[in-house]
Formats: sequence, C-alpha cells, structure tokens
Amino acid sequence: ASLIPAEVLPDWARRFRVLGEKTARSDWYRSGLGQAEIQAIRDRIEAEGPLSTHAFDTKHEGPKEMWARPPHKKALDQMWYAGELATAHREKFVKFYDLGARVFPGGCDSGKPERDQTDALHARAMHHLGFGTPSELMKFWGATSPAEVKDWLGRTDLRPVEIEAADGRSYAAVAAPDIAERLAEAP
Repeated sequence: ASLIPAEVLPDWARRFRVLGEKTARSDWYRSGLGQAEIQAIRDRIEAEGPLSTHAFDTKHEGPKEMWARPPHKKALDQMWYAGELATAHREKFVKFYDLGARVFPGGCDSGKPERDQTDALHARAMHHLGFGTPSELMKFWGATSPAEVKDWLGRTDLRPVEIEAADGRSYAAVAAPDIAERLAEAP
C-alpha cells in the first residue's frame, strides 16, 4: 500500500489516465468481463458504498496459480488504477473499493493543462529529493516521461551538481537552488 498526499491529487489526474490506459491494454488486467458486467460492478459500489473483492462472485478459470485473480478482481484493480475507484479503507489486508469521487477530497482533476500537472509533480519530486538525476525525478511519482522531465529541466533554475556515492564513484545530477542551505542545515 502507498499513500499519496492529498495536496498532490489535483496533479494526479494525468497519472490515473496513463495507468488506466496502460492497464486497459495489459493482458493481465483483461478480466474477460463485458462492459455491462464491469458497469454492474461500478453501479453496485455506487449504490452500496465501499465493497471488497469478496462482495463479488466471479471465478478464475484455468490452472490455479499463485497470482491468478478472478475476473471481478482484475476489473476492480483496473478501475482502481484508472482512478474510477479508490481504496476507501482496508480491513487487515483486504481493500474496500469506493468511487474515486467519494474518496478523494475535492476530486483529483484540477482542470490544469497536463504540462502544468507534470511541472508540479517534477517540482514536488525535486523538493522531496533535494537532488537527483532526470531518471530519478521521472521515477519519483512514476507519472511522467523522459521527454517531459527534459523539457521541465530546461525551464528551471536547478543547479548542476556532482554527487559522490559511498563507494567513491560520482555522477552528474541536478539539485534544488537552495541545496547549499539545505546541506548546511542538515544534522
């Protein structure tokens, strides 16, 4: 499980769209359910409130494998990745899904252009990291592409730095403009 700070949600709509499209194309998440059956799952959650996978009764067909999932679970997970559903709560390890609109405070689509959303995510990543490579910035949220990171870096006042690792090797990175002050304040 992971927690995404609520203040990030306005810039997260793009991430939901990207993950929703990716999982919709994935053979793993293809549930075998028709659109009407998937809509029935959504409708039930809308009417009854948060439901776990145990509230649905489709069966996995084929060999019993460790990661095999019944069709309704794959459909729930795909809708979760797309942001249509969200984790309302857990009971032990069991997720209870509810409509994203009921779980996310104020919703997650700010209506901002995608470039502004990716810029905000990159800036937040840099704030948390203090320094990093373009790849590390991209992977922090897993929500942007190499081209978007490169574009953002070209429009910022980040400082080029050389980072020395514990083993003595060094590599090029970028750092927040206030990196010297941050390092001076570090314990």
